Amino acid sequence: MAKWEPKTVKEVVVGIETDEFVLPVIQRRLVWTEEKMELLFDSILKGNSYGGIMVLREDPGHEPLFAYRRFSREGEEQSSAPQSSLPRVTYLVIDGQQRLQALYMGLKGGFNGKRLYFNILSRPSDYEFSFAIGLDKLPKSEPDDNGDLQPKKWVLVPDLLKRLQMVHKAKPVADEFIGSLNIDGEAEKDLVRSNVQDFSDAIMTFDTVGISMVWVDRTRADEEKQRVVELFRRLNDGGTRLSSYDLVASVFKGYDYRMEQFFVDARQFHDIHFYQDELIKLIFLLQDDHRKDITQVTAEDADFAISNQDRIFKSLEATRAFLKNAGLYNYYASRGRSAIPLYFIAYHIYHQPDATTALPGRFDNFDTGNQDFTRIRRWLALSLLNGVFSRGSGWIPTRTGVRKILLVMQRFKGQLFPTNSLFTMYRQHPLRFSEDLNQERLPTWNRGFVFYLIYDQEHDAARDVDHIHPRYLLNDLYEQDLINAITNYQLLDPGTNRNDKRAKSLADWIERGVVDRPSYLRRHLIPGDPALWDEANFPAFTEARSALILKKIDHAVPGPIPQSEAEKNDRQPSVSDVFDTPPVNNQEALVAELLGDDEIINEILRRLVIPPGQLDLYRLFFKNPDEFFSMQQIADAVRGGNLEGQQGVFMAFGRRIGASPDPRVRSLKPSNRLFFDRKRTGGKTYLRLRPRVIEIFKSHPKFYDYLINSPRSWLPDEFGSDHWENSNEVYQRQMAYFGFDRDRN
Repeated sequence: MAKWEPKTVKEVVVGIETDEFVLPVIQRRLVWTEEKMELLFDSILKGNSYGGIMVLREDPGHEPLFAYRRFSREGEEQSSAPQSSLPRVTYLVIDGQQRLQALYMGLKGGFNGKRLYFNILSRPSDYEFSFAIGLDKLPKSEPDDNGDLQPKKWVLVPDLLKRLQMVHKAKPVADEFIGSLNIDGEAEKDLVRSNVQDFSDAIMTFDTVGISMVWVDRTRADEEKQRVVELFRRLNDGGTRLSSYDLVASVFKGYDYRMEQFFVDARQFHDIHFYQDELIKLIFLLQDDHRKDITQVTAEDADFAISNQDRIFKSLEATRAFLKNAGLYNYYASRGRSAIPLYFIAYHIYHQPDATTALPGRFDNFDTGNQDFTRIRRWLALSLLNGVFSRGSGWIPTRTGVRKILLVMQRFKGQLFPTNSLFTMYRQHPLRFSEDLNQERLPTWNRGFVFYLIYDQEHDAARDVDHIHPRYLLNDLYEQDLINAITNYQLLDPGTNRNDKRAKSLADWIERGVVDRPSYLRRHLIPGDPALWDEANFPAFTEARSALILKKIDHAVPGPIPQSEAEKNDRQPSVSDVFDTPPVNNQEALVAELLGDDEIINEILRRLVIPPGQLDLYRLFFKNPDEFFSMQQIADAVRGGNLEGQQGVFMAFGRRIGASPDPRVRSLKPSNRLFFDRKRTGGKTYLRLRPRVIEIFKSHPKFYDYLINSPRSWLPDEFGSDHWENSNEVYQRQMAYFGFDRDRN
């Protein structure tokens, strides 16, 4: 139940100051800029609506639903703490934090060492507020639209509020400022009186703040806590949006207030661009779950993070130490790179048998034969060269890449890093990947990482990418692919590139513009033979510089590594292995219960889009509903006889089923058992789609007909696309087309 109550800005700010209004731990930190705060005050004085404030009312004598913290007065951080019993009515702000924080800091405190000022000669069309360190930092005048210079008279907003609270009338306060600021003109005096009156009305007199109070059922604290978190998520889908991981962080903090400090303590890893989002993803991966989102976070996830905080942080310390020892720290510290490799280096370290205190020193002997260090370094260097973690490499790195790497890493917990097994997986996917370091591969490598190696681990953010041989001299002589290859690129500071070197031939530049020739040639890996500086010899220059670049890269990438014993004995489970594994706790009874609930299957059906391999799987079983098929027969229908490809389809199918929000479905091992009957004959496993599943499919005739009869494409022509990584808009059209009426899960 919710109830609205009007209040003045002054009443709310007093409530903030006396801790009547507080921030629950699920709230994020302040994200508004000074400009947004200034515009809020302009809106208030103009009488514009600026949204309601939603609060959770907590009565005295009860333990509040969430730990909470005070509002910040000067922009300083506050920490949340649990309370066993409240001495008074307290309001936990669920929506409106940014607005209330802006009002409090503007009227009572400051922000970033600055305080809020009001130009009391503002025109009503634009009430001018500005945060500044002092009056001397504010403009004394400014030209208007006609070019006429308009004076500005600034007053400190907290002082203005204080005088109005003491005098209780706007006119005498306005006259005080008119006198102290030496305002003489009658028009200007009238403007000051009007502005001070408007400020007084907006802040002290009019009920401009709407407070919506929400009560909770104290007999159902755990359920209510999650209801409030969900309310928080929905509200924040509208205002200053939270990322999906911001919302997950709120859920974590809702389960355990200590997670707030957990995220604060994790800031020590910002130097390698490992932020809150990356940390949350790591928490999931350390538990061998790559799919979790806000709908699936549990109290166990928060408990895992808090219970294992020291080991998680020590694993990240060791990851940072690896980067430093491998010469890759600057690559990650200089700008935001893909965090995927850092996830799995930390994952590998976390699952080692070493004591937690020993983890940070795991690579101290990196230069004296540390096998693990060499293996990780080779995997990371070759993965970065081949752009494995970048889009366009042959998979979606943040989805398929993370999942497939995790599947390999899970099999080698406590073992040497599985470099060769990961490379085998890359080739089987298949990615555009090669371990070869040769001139033929050079054009395919990630340019940013190649530059990083060329320039001895220096980042390139502030430098220009420059053609060594100017392009205009080569355009009529050579192919563009050769002209624009990395063998003809160097990094120069912008001043040198755009002024001193601009348009000069390489020979002219080296002869006339380079002061320290040996140093320049060595730094940029320029061949030393002057004959190669002539554009007529550009192909030979390319060959010679390729050799210099490859030598540099070869030095940075450890050579081939023999398979470890664990890799020699490794075999990825097949579909037969999975289905031949006895069900956990004899789950057939649970399967029967779930199949009796039509909504479970319907919920899975609504999870469009369906990739082509899974469509083939459906069609095989739909057209032969009573027949059991061998794994090879399924592979022939689904992936042209490719058992490995068929295995991938089954795994994806199982993940689709296992993504159900129903905890009963998620407890099935494997999830595919919900859809498939199994039998063993002659030492082989045979499968069929359960008759009850087919019956539920047939209850959606249009969808069933499409699956059976349409051409082999995942989507009817009406949708105008044949690409199965589809947008939400097309998804919604699918839902309407097939007659489903539920929102996307």
